Amino acid sequence: MAWQRYRAWDIAFCSFGNVVSTGQQRHLESEDALQLCQGDTPLEMSEKIGDSWRRRSETEKLVFVTSAWEIHKHLLIRAGIFHALEIGMGFVAPRMIKPLIDNLDSAPSTSLVYAAGVALGPIIVSLSNSQFDMTSNRIGYRCTGGYTCFVFNKILRLSQTSLASYGQGKLVNIMQVDTQRVSRAFFFFFYLWSMPLMLIGTLILLFDMLGWACLMPIFVMFCTYKFNSLLTTRLMTLGAGLNRCRDHRVKLFTEVLHALRLCKMLAWEHQLADMIDVKRREEMKLLNNFKSWQTVLSLLFGGSATAIVQLATFSAYILLGGQLTAGIVFSSLAIFDMLQLPMSLLPITVQYLAQTYVSVLRIEKLLRAEEVDHRAPEVSFIRARPVNVGGKAVLAPVRIQNAQFLWPRTGEEDSDEELPQAPQASSTGQRRRCCERFRRRQQSEALLESPDQLMNTIIPQRAPQLSIKAFQLLHGKFVLVTGPVGSGKSTLLSSILGEVPQLAGALELLGSVAYCAQIPWILQGTVQHNITFGDVYDAERFSQVVDACSLAPDLRQLSNGADTVIGERGITLSGGQKARISLARAAYSQASVYLLDDPLSAVDAHVAAHLVSKCLGPQGYLSKQSRILVSHQTQFASEADLVLIMRNGEIVAAGPAADFSKEELQSATVSEKSTDWTSRSTSTATAPRAGPVGLSRAVSAHGGPKTEALELRRAISEPSEEVDGVAKEEDEERKDAEVDGEEESTPTPGAVIQEIEERAEDMEEGHLSLRVWCTFMRAMGCGAFWVIVLNLISTVGYLVSALWLGHWPELQAQMGTGDALAVYAVIAFSILFFTLLRILMFQWSSLALAISMHQKALWAVLRSPMSWLDTTPGGRIINRFSSDMSKIDLDLQGSMQNLLRAVCDLFASIMVAGAVLPLIFLIFVPILLAYHWIQKVYRKAGREIQRLASKARSPIYQGVDEAIVGVTTIRAYDKQQYFMDQNERRVSRSLRLDFTQMGCQKWLGFRLKALGSIVSMLVALLVVLHRSLGPLGRAISGPAAGLALRYAQQLSNAMEGILNNLTMAEQCLVAVERLNTYMEMEDEGSLETDFDSSITSGLGSAPADGQSSTQGFGWLVDGSVRFENVVMRYREGTPLVLKGLSFEIPGGSSLGIVGRTGAGKSSLLQVLFRMSPLESGAVYLDGHDTSKMGLHTLRKSLAIIPQDPVGFTGTVRFNLDPFDQHSDQAIWEELEKVQLKSYFQAQEGQLQFLLAQGGENLSVGQRQLLCCARALIRGTRILVLDEATASVDFTTDALIQKILQKEVKTKHLTTLTIAHRIQTVLGGDRVLVVQEGRAAEFGATEVLRQDPQSMFYTFVQSATASGQL
Repeated sequence: MAWQRYRAWDIAFCSFGNVVSTGQQRHLESEDALQLCQGDTPLEMSEKIGDSWRRRSETEKLVFVTSAWEIHKHLLIRAGIFHALEIGMGFVAPRMIKPLIDNLDSAPSTSLVYAAGVALGPIIVSLSNSQFDMTSNRIGYRCTGGYTCFVFNKILRLSQTSLASYGQGKLVNIMQVDTQRVSRAFFFFFYLWSMPLMLIGTLILLFDMLGWACLMPIFVMFCTYKFNSLLTTRLMTLGAGLNRCRDHRVKLFTEVLHALRLCKMLAWEHQLADMIDVKRREEMKLLNNFKSWQTVLSLLFGGSATAIVQLATFSAYILLGGQLTAGIVFSSLAIFDMLQLPMSLLPITVQYLAQTYVSVLRIEKLLRAEEVDHRAPEVSFIRARPVNVGGKAVLAPVRIQNAQFLWPRTGEEDSDEELPQAPQASSTGQRRRCCERFRRRQQSEALLESPDQLMNTIIPQRAPQLSIKAFQLLHGKFVLVTGPVGSGKSTLLSSILGEVPQLAGALELLGSVAYCAQIPWILQGTVQHNITFGDVYDAERFSQVVDACSLAPDLRQLSNGADTVIGERGITLSGGQKARISLARAAYSQASVYLLDDPLSAVDAHVAAHLVSKCLGPQGYLSKQSRILVSHQTQFASEADLVLIMRNGEIVAAGPAADFSKEELQSATVSEKSTDWTSRSTSTATAPRAGPVGLSRAVSAHGGPKTEALELRRAISEPSEEVDGVAKEEDEERKDAEVDGEEESTPTPGAVIQEIEERAEDMEEGHLSLRVWCTFMRAMGCGAFWVIVLNLISTVGYLVSALWLGHWPELQAQMGTGDALAVYAVIAFSILFFTLLRILMFQWSSLALAISMHQKALWAVLRSPMSWLDTTPGGRIINRFSSDMSKIDLDLQGSMQNLLRAVCDLFASIMVAGAVLPLIFLIFVPILLAYHWIQKVYRKAGREIQRLASKARSPIYQGVDEAIVGVTTIRAYDKQQYFMDQNERRVSRSLRLDFTQMGCQKWLGFRLKALGSIVSMLVALLVVLHRSLGPLGRAISGPAAGLALRYAQQLSNAMEGILNNLTMAEQCLVAVERLNTYMEMEDEGSLETDFDSSITSGLGSAPADGQSSTQGFGWLVDGSVRFENVVMRYREGTPLVLKGLSFEIPGGSSLGIVGRTGAGKSSLLQVLFRMSPLESGAVYLDGHDTSKMGLHTLRKSLAIIPQDPVGFTGTVRFNLDPFDQHSDQAIWEELEKVQLKSYFQAQEGQLQFLLAQGGENLSVGQRQLLCCARALIRGTRILVLDEATASVDFTTDALIQKILQKEVKTKHLTTLTIAHRIQTVLGGDRVLVVQEGRAAEFGATEVLRQDPQSMFYTFVQSATASGQL
């Protein structure tokens, strides 16, 4: 059905009926959705919006309105015509009721003509309304699709300052909430001009009926005018605050989600849940205020207010001497029903348009944010694609001269603050995207952050500065950049890419670029997809790249080879595999310039040697290209043409490796200035052309004159520090040995591979499960019962009110005017009172539901198994806590209230019409059967379309998150258009489903209104012809006839309202269902068990604060570790990763764990922390089976220093001691041990110094030392190091090892160390060599080191040969 397209003049919506019919035959799929109308695609809309924005953004503050008129004026006019016809024909039926009742007995034939008018008027109104609604929603979807793509494109162009200031949470909310909100804005926009027309029309009709008493509605509205203005302002303010709170909550949740593996290892779930709950309570407080003001607005302008208006108007008419008759009463009531529409719609319109206004401001504020290609006029930055002129290669693809780069100081963006704005929007018609993904850090070289750190961070208080007087990279040369942590190595690569703000000087980058970030960015998809990265697949080139990057053995291990699917964040790969895939992506790109940020740190020594020899070195695959490699592994310096040594943001020495001794190269990574580089740095800083000694040598070696006039085109700078967003969980897995992913990627045919590729969203088919309704009812508690009772009372109140007025002449004669009016006033105010009670009760219950579901779903995610987290895209989880939670917060209450009201109205209509005309029950039977069939046909398809539409949004947000995380890599490879096209396809698919869902609703509405019109017509005919029916007829009074006509017309609205509101309620309950699936997830195990008390019994009181770090190891006495035939797989259906692993180490000893990539080293640690369940075997600590312990009892007794140091947004104190178990003195002692005490004492706030997300306002070395202090202060007997020093320089490595050796000896700690650097484990007591999930070798370190027959011996020899030892 994918070929079908909606026809604009399809009055009966038959094209959508085909979808409904298909839904009866089989389960619907996304391909069954109708195609968008010509010109409605997101790509076309995005281009039109972009063109309008560039022309208007400089002169207009709010471009949305004028842009919308320019782009959609034909549809706006068409919708306006249908809306005007709907409004005009709406006056026909109310005007006909009075003469119909007045002539009921005297002139039946005349009444029959009026009855035809009463019946036909609503039919025309129904047709016009359906077309108006369809057209206005079509405009909304056009805007939503266009702005979603346009905002995504803008994100890819944001400057690093703007990107960091906004934060990932806020950008995701803008994409999820704000761009979606404009979809219904046009529907409400039309009521801005039609509501005054409806008011004038109703007043004219009322004047004809009631004379000057008709001015009472004007008087009431005038009295409430000030309230309306106040409420509008207040709702806009609260809406902005609510958006801001939601941004902060989603931001914090995103950070926690990305670092959840480490959080579990640290047993911090309770503390992190409390942190998020604080944000949620702030959001709920604002939401409660927001809903309270909405209640006031609905009381002033809703249905209950109409009852007060009726009271005032009829009272005035009576007191002015008017005589109420049944014709006047029921005709006036029908007119009041029309008046109720603008009055009840006014608060909804005000609320929605106020929220839309805030959303549009947020969107346009983002669109005006500073872009990455904005530079000062005195700066020269040239990025050009040509790499040769006249067939001759460019001599120097990279040139830097007298340039200075500085990370700006920026605070976190607040919703009400202005971002830095570029002086003018880009006017080029080209699609140039740039987005930043950078971060600066104080005293840091701006090493590439872990993916999740990109967004939502606080920029370092002191940004590193880079000053390069002269540097040029010659064509085909290999440059090795080394230096200590914080020296500016990664900032150099970022500057070349144009990511770091340039203050002065000139920079040229000629030719295409390939970039490898320190933390590899891996896409969800196949291995081949990650390597080709959008380029055409070439089998021969692919094979060569795989061999050069040492990936052939890895692909042979995977069941589907290069077609094996990699999960989100690369969870199906080890750290070494991710690094090599990132390098393979660069090699496959056939770029001119290769910027490689330490890709060797995550691989074994022999693999690193292979990569240098076969890929990077003089004889490697990339030998003819220009390469810059940042690395601490100076043993490979001999392979480079040029070595650059950096310190404090400057190149202090440069030259061929032969110019430096081995000792000089090794000391280059030492932070102390023990080596005198003066002579070399002087030449580096001299004349730009000559450059440093090494540079000039390289130039002369290349030969050839400087190329002139290259026809350079200015290009957008491309980010440099690689994707962060995804990295925190990758960090845990980045350890070279993370078999975790590798073996997950070898699934059994069919189901498992689909699970890894795109873990299907739990989308139930058919009816919403009963448990979802039960979940809703349980959360509502007793409030559900009282809401139903209060709805019934309100419905009875409206019926009694109509009856009282219908029999007014008799009542006035019996009771007198004053008493009759007093009773009527009591009825009207009772309706108001019970309506208020109903709304407040529902508000209280819905807020309780929202709070409860968020708490339970959050705790379920925090307690979920890692197997689920590793295979569930983060964007999908964030979507449920953002978009779905927003539906529960804002939409569920209104849809359920309207549903209950419609059900009550339906029963009231049937009972009243049946009581007046018993014969009508004969008509009700086929009508209700038809109603049942229509709703049955529709609801099956409607539910599936809704679920498909909800599911289709997740890939959009997942793609946004992925793009934000990898924006530096995307821009470096010039792949912005590729990702824009992917986003456009996802948005188009989502809009097709949304449009089809809405069209199916119109198909339903059209048919229900037709049924309602049949009922109204038959009731009107029976009222007129009741005397002609013989024995079947009966006498009908004027009031009874008026009541029957009134409720017959209400029946049509009630029938449609039930299904429409039921559909809307089910859409909200789908969000409840999706969160409920999280709430019902099986957790990873009990946090505490009865077994805990048996092993902790007899322990004394907790040690004093000052002693915690040196004594008191909880229940562990010795600290021995024993693995006994451990067999483990990550999930059912995946291969075994540990296959009978056994070893034992006594307490107080140290164990080094080594092995090839994917051997199972990090899997061993996963078992130790019980991050994955065992198939068989057991792990014992001090002789106690860990499987019997509570997870917190186990994990709190272990400490870990991860490979990629993770910090959390919060104070230094919180990062070290979230439980507040230690005194400040104890914390200062630990900081002093790791040589960070003086640093934090110099910072404002000291222990209250605020860390940015991921701790990125510290250098990598400082973060690693902070993690070391965090591990030591836990006071545990067992310490685990998982590649803890792979990403730091040798100086930091040596410092960490020295600290740990001292602590191990003084505290008699048991240590388990996984390391690529063999020298890291040589000082240990024992070594374990892991191979294919088994203990290949286990013994004393020195014995195995000296045994030529051992595998460990070959590792040592390989490290020695490569210069590591």
